[in-house]
Amino acid sequence: MNSIASQMPQFAPVVIVDGVDECSDEQLQRRILAVIDAVKGCRVPLCFLICSRPEALIEETLYQFKDSILRIDLATLNDSHRDVEKYLVDQFSVIASKQDLDPKWPDQEIIKEIVFQSSGNFILPSTLIRFISVEKCNPETQLDIVRKLKPPENTSPFALLDELYLEILKQPRDQKFLKTFLALLVGRSFIKLAKLHEDDATLMNISEKDLHTKLRKMRSLLKFKPFIDVYHKSFLDFLQDSSRSGQYHLFDMFLWRLSSLIVMRHVILVPDLNPS
Repeated sequence: MNSIASQMPQFAPVVIVDGVDECSDEQLQRRILAVIDAVKGCRVPLCFLICSRPEALIEETLYQFKDSILRIDLATLNDSHRDVEKYLVDQFSVIASKQDLDPKWPDQEIIKEIVFQSSGNFILPSTLIRFISVEKCNPETQLDIVRKLKPPENTSPFALLDELYLEILKQPRDQKFLKTFLALLVGRSFIKLAKLHEDDATLMNISEKDLHTKLRKMRSLLKFKPFIDVYHKSFLDFLQDSSRSGQYHLFDMFLWRLSSLIVMRHVILVPDLNPS
């Protein structure tokens, strides 16, 4: 490693490690960060930009690094609010153009209101834009729905985001099916079984086409390609926090029981895993 270091240019390249918190395996999170720390110890002239939500395990591991680190909380930077505002202006402009709406829609005050509610975080704006852009829905009506949401008066920075999540979750007609699939989705994140996502439809005892149809109104929160998954891990966190998700809360004991059933059924249904 030291011989490599001597051949590096004067200005150290920057290695960007984004979304460490998106890795569901905490041991893997530790190993990734430990490798970075080890590289530093070998005097390799690399700078690492580690992007993550401030989760306890990640923060504790970073603070154990031998050398000092520079921590930047994006939510406290004025630039983050400007970035969110630019994102919203650009996205609303695209929607207005596609739907033949007034180019000045929505009012600037509405945009500033959303920027303030976002606390400089892109999770709320990106979810909101996807909700407003849902096919066969009027963007103005969708925006009005969001603006009428009344989050409880508390200090949680996720208050409006949680209300938006709840509003979207109410959309599908078959709520029992939705809650079962959400349990499968969260349970799947606990299971280290390759390609389990490929059997979502089979595990739900439904065709893939019908599965997509039933979840059509969840497209603001779920991406469907290459397979059904959340856009952001924050939605899984929301579902596992009873104070945030209410009737949609998925408690640990139920998830572990479901996870066991999923694995058993997966083994039975997948020929490669079933020796009989």
